[in-house]
Formats: sequence, structure tokens, C-alpha cells
Amino acid sequence: MKRNFIKNCAKKYGSPLYLYDLNKIDSSYKNLKNSIPKNSKILYSIKANPNKEIIKKFKNLKCEFEVSSIGEVKKVLECGVNSKNIFLTGPAKSHSDLNFAVKKNIGTLSIESFNEINSL
Repeated sequence: MKRNFIKNCAKKYGSPLYLYDLNKIDSSYKNLKNSIPKNSKILYSIKANPNKEIIKKFKNLKCEFEVSSIGEVKKVLECGVNSKNIFLTGPAKSHSDLNFAVKKNIGTLSIESFNEINSL
């Protein structure tokens, strides 16, 4: 991003503010995709940046998503992500969390304890 653009945004929206270069995300993703084996998957971890526009950008790039809470699941679903492209991890998922994940047909559900198995 050019310095004048950043200054103009700060004047218009105030500071501090976050600016994201979606074209940079595009090129970085494509570089990563081209540098790994063809059958590899790339998952974007929502905890890295839960901004909805970033999520939508990665969705449009056919990325899959790693989430670690039901709140994160809901956020990516709100952004139009197909539930089959969600990988739910995280310890201490409650019975209701697991039921929600099953009802929403989450693509991959990481079970991390016998208690979680028994909750299903």
C-alpha cells in the first residue's frame, strides 16, 4: 500500500485502524498453493484474524478453515463457508458444542478426549 493511501485512510476513518491488502493475500495464497504438493490442503486458522472480509477472501480462494470454538464456526458459516470445509479443533468442547457441529455437518471434528466421544 502506498503511504498516501494509508494517510488518507487514517484521516477519513481515524487512527488506529486496520488496512488489509486483499491482493497481497491473493498472491501469497497462490504462492503457497503452488509450492506444496497438489493434493495438500490449506486451512486458514480463524484465530489468526477473524475479520469477515478476510474469511470471505480465503473462502473465495477455496481455502478450508480451522476453528476452535462454536463462535468461530458460526462466524465462518455467516461468511458463506461450506460446513464441509470446516475443521473444528479445541479442547473441552461441550455436549452442546458437539451436537451443534454434528447438526451443521462440520467437515472434520477433532475429538480430544473420551468425554467428547461419550458426548456424541
